[in-house]
Amino acid sequence: MPTTANNKRRDMYLSEDPPAHRRPVFSLLASGFGSALLIYGAAIHAENLPHPASGETTSPAAESALALSSSELFWQTPSWQNLIDYVQTLTSGAAPGPKGWPEDQTLQRMKRTLGDGVIGPSPALLVDWDALAEATRSQDESHESLRSDQPTDAAVSQDSRQRADQVQQALGIYGPLHEAYTDDGAFRLVGTLSSIRPPTVSTSWFKTESEVAPPSSAEMLSGRFDIPVVMQFEPRPGFTDEAGFGYSPGLYDMLSKRQFLKDPIQHVRLFDDGRLHIESSRADSKEVLWFEADSPMCEGWLPGFSHGDADQGIWAYFGDPETAQREHARSRKARGSLYEFYLAKPLPENRASTRSSDHVLDRSATGFARATQHEFDLDHDGVPDLLIWEGVGQGPGHLGEVLSTDDPWYRLVLVNIAGRWKILGHDQFAYGCGC
Repeated sequence: MPTTANNKRRDMYLSEDPPAHRRPVFSLLASGFGSALLIYGAAIHAENLPHPASGETTSPAAESALALSSSELFWQTPSWQNLIDYVQTLTSGAAPGPKGWPEDQTLQRMKRTLGDGVIGPSPALLVDWDALAEATRSQDESHESLRSDQPTDAAVSQDSRQRADQVQQALGIYGPLHEAYTDDGAFRLVGTLSSIRPPTVSTSWFKTESEVAPPSSAEMLSGRFDIPVVMQFEPRPGFTDEAGFGYSPGLYDMLSKRQFLKDPIQHVRLFDDGRLHIESSRADSKEVLWFEADSPMCEGWLPGFSHGDADQGIWAYFGDPETAQREHARSRKARGSLYEFYLAKPLPENRASTRSSDHVLDRSATGFARATQHEFDLDHDGVPDLLIWEGVGQGPGHLGEVLSTDDPWYRLVLVNIAGRWKILGHDQFAYGCGC
């Protein structure tokens, strides 16, 4: 059975999958054999494939058919996710021997194929800001009426919940003041969206979405920029009595995965004063495969924003000045940086023109006391290409508490694509990890 870590990792990959109409041929949607297969968007549910009923074991013939189906999926669209799905057919209802799983020649060929380089999945389209705002604005009146008629934290109607969920996923705001399933939280999510007012723009540096990407894995960048991604696998050592099956990292006979782009792209770090730190990158990364055992809690976790530095004051959350300074240093972010992204072509300058404006917000309507809106003109044509909206308010802290101080804890990043603002990414300050 897949572990919790396995399910989390699969969810991560699924969240990066493109919508059904953009998938090239096949893909598996969910963990286990209760999945649905998509063939150009047409759902074929797994009940049409041989699989065991509850409490039954799978026959060798059924296992063979499932493995064949997963193998065919991989050869139609070679990908890491389809390799994972094939491995699950090998391990379902089985246990490894004392020295590990038996060698599988089909799996070896799959790994060699990924090692030669493949094009990653097509990315989902970036969310169009005006379309999102208009869809939400059309229902604002009913949402306000709903909030005034019900007590705080009452469950919102189904329509309002769906709208709030949509806004939350697009903006990436999470915390006790912005829970989509509560009336007040849903109201603040919609209020935050309404308070962000990017300027009207014309076409400038970016003409298509294929020219820019948020921080992503090499596989996701491969699909965005149409550059092959290479995946290499470190063999998994044999099991020992101390670290046997269920207690050691790995996926079948693989311990770790390294991935990188065959051709370099541009990695850009953007600073609040307009500086642009640009370097060639293949998005090279390595990860231990925690699929058959749970990973150590908070392994690799760092405090702060994921893609930029944070103001000095927010680090006071961690305690005395010495501790706060130590945690700030541990975040390993370049001082003054706000965000990072990838480009297909070099920028014309290493500094952007900047303009910032401060805005006072309605705390009860948004959950934020104020915000700073940073606009960046990359090619100095007078038209902003990027916008970063930084919200200041009572942050979510660790384990869901509402802080008493106002911190700059949330950032939304918009990009001007052919004269339309799109959501490139978002970032939220991490106050803690674990329980």
